[in-house]
Amino acid sequence: MIDIDPNGTGLPGIEQLRIIVGAVMTVGLILSVLALITSAIVWGFGANSSNPHLASREKVGVLVSCGAAIIRGASVTLISFFWGIRTPHVTRCCGSANGPGHRRFYA
Repeated sequence: MIDIDPNGTGLPGIEQLRIIVGAVMTVGLILSVLALITSAIVWGFGANSSNPHLASREKVGVLVSCGAAIIRGASVTLISFFWGIRTPHVTRCCGSANGPGHRRFYA
């Protein structure tokens, strides 16, 4: 069975990289929320000023920025979830009790 885990100390500067990635994720989340607020305000102005083009474009802006904020906020959870999903490892056993070429699956 092959079991590979990430090495947190294998590269020099990995701690600084984690700090930088965390800061970028925070800034991205803040900018997504600001875009959501701005799009909602402009959508309201477009709807109240009888400008359907502006209102419909900012509706899309609200949906896109909301989706971006959700994905950025849940990115750590999503990565942890998908990292935990393992595909079964297949090994070929030659001349085992089950016959030559029998496959065993390890989870």
